[in-house]
Order: sequence, then structure tokens, then C-alpha cells
Amino acid sequence: MKSGNRKKRFNRDDEHTAMLIRIGKTAAKEAIRSSKALGLSVTYLKKGEVVEELADGTIKVLKPKSVNQTPRPKLKKGMILHVKK
Repeated sequence: MKSGNRKKRFNRDDEHTAMLIRIGKTAAKEAIRSSKALGLSVTYLKKGEVVEELADGTIKVLKPKSVNQTPRPKLKKGMILHVKK
């Protein structure tokens, strides 16, 4: 019986996750729309480049895609990180 309850809980969690994603997308679209209406620019990531879209639709590349990106360190759960001062 426990595995049946667990399965239902996972399904419910998937539904909640999907709902939160939909809400987030709707909120982002609304924020972008209102920012453009106020004449503000919107900055976002597009194909690895940081771009700024002005209210009139003009797009400026703020940071071009870097060819020599440093690889991200592979982190594992429970690792201890030391910060250099």
C-alpha cells in the first residue's frame, strides 16, 4: 500500500510543478509586456549571449558568446567548498 500512496504523491508533485512552470511563464510574459509599455528595456540570455531589448524592439548584444568559456566544476551533493579571501 505504501508504494501506491507514494506513486500518487509523485503524480501530484508533477502536477504542481507543471502548474508552477505555467504560472512562472505567465508572470514573465506579463512583466516583459509591462516593462515595454513603460519604456524600459528587458535583458535576457539568447543563444549564449546577453542581449538587451529596448522598448522599441531594438536588440543590443551586451556580452557576446564566449568561445573559450571556462568549464563549470562538477559539484556533488554534500561537497565542502572553500572560499579564497
